[in-house]
Amino acid sequence: MFTYECRVGRLVEIRLGSPLSIRDIEEMARRARALLFARTERVVCAVDMRELSVLAPEVTDAVLSSLRSASDRVERTGVLLPMGSQALALQIERLHREAGNPNRRTFRASSDLVRFLADVVSLQERARLVAFFDEGLVRRRSSTTMQAVVREKLEEVPPVSGRLRER
Repeated sequence: MFTYECRVGRLVEIRLGSPLSIRDIEEMARRARALLFARTERVVCAVDMRELSVLAPEVTDAVLSSLRSASDRVERTGVLLPMGSQALALQIERLHREAGNPNRRTFRASSDLVRFLADVVSLQERARLVAFFDEGLVRRRSSTTMQAVVREKLEEVPPVSGRLRER
């Protein structure tokens, strides 16, 4: 699952979540090419991966190809990783090294990522950047709240004992 948007100026907002398929990466790469080649200036990317788990090997290959093809059109990229996923962090950092753009960095806190991008974005882009990560946090919290409500409701249902009667 992914979203890929450019709402304000040069700021490209990318949100990735599991499951992430090769088809998703191919579609995202198609959108990236359309956006990047329609512009004369380089873009700044903010990537929210807080809903993503470890990438399958075939997906990492597709991501690497996409990163390499866009490197010269991207000024800087900040990637927000989930707090508890060291394996994903290692994967993404390896992909960044292999893609050859030293201006891609990973972060665990959105405030650190915003500071990293702050000197290359406008005030409007910075405001949108903060809103982008806040939206992701709200989505994650509502999903967690919904899961808690479902668990609570399931606990209220009495267990079925014995055999079900046939009618």
